[in-house]
Amino acid sequence: MRKFYLSVCFLFLLAPVAAQQITRVMVQGQLTAPPGEDLEGISVYNRSSQKGTISEIDGSFQLEMAANDRVLITALQFQSFTVIIDEGVIENKSLKIYLNPNLNQLEEVIVRPYDLTGNVEVDVGRVKVYDFDTALSFDYQSMEFEYDFKDDAQSRIRNVVSEEVSNLNVMQYGFTPLGILEFIGKDRKKRRQTKALSAIQSEEIVATVLRQRYNVYFFEDSYSIPQTRYDDFIYFVQEQGIPEGYLKPENEIRLLGFLKQQSTLYLERTED
Repeated sequence: MRKFYLSVCFLFLLAPVAAQQITRVMVQGQLTAPPGEDLEGISVYNRSSQKGTISEIDGSFQLEMAANDRVLITALQFQSFTVIIDEGVIENKSLKIYLNPNLNQLEEVIVRPYDLTGNVEVDVGRVKVYDFDTALSFDYQSMEFEYDFKDDAQSRIRNVVSEEVSNLNVMQYGFTPLGILEFIGKDRKKRRQTKALSAIQSEEIVATVLRQRYNVYFFEDSYSIPQTRYDDFIYFVQEQGIPEGYLKPENEIRLLGFLKQQSTLYLERTED
């Protein structure tokens, strides 16, 4: 009798756990936009299940969803927005999203399907697109004419007469030992200055891209970052350093996972 009683109690304890399990179905998604808009590589991330995918060249994608799930759509050229999944999407296993580019930068966009077949139309703010292949390239050639390094306390005092003589010797004999050493010293100094400027500009680009893609509502809703700490968290991520390539559209899922890890670390440090 006691064994039977214990078995019944055990089943009752398991019942709430089973009830909390959410069954998700594979939904066929389709992104559409006006002609000329790029639909490939758009990130589709289910915040509720913490799983995501990216769209194909024709805008199609597949992702498991359940009713009331929040699905984040992130495109490099558009403002991010969230779709709340309803029963119509689950029953039809279909989600069609029409992107209507809007020149105005909007606040957080949360939309629902407007009919029972899973159709969504959303006005999305257009954002400035960075070419990461060039924007994150800080080689000597690309920067030597973009910044004028002024003379400072570390700069040598120019001797015009000596320089004229050195130049004359170079013209007559091709080179001088003093001239070679002088050139090497100047080149090393400029390379150090260029490298320092590269790091500063790289950090600025990271902060700008994060702000364009994710607003205060996203970080608060997804990672529990208070709105008042939005800028501080971005600076924190910037200082930690984002892995190379994570800012590219095809690595959106990896970037979101990285931000999740950083948010946990940030909240632990700020609570101490």
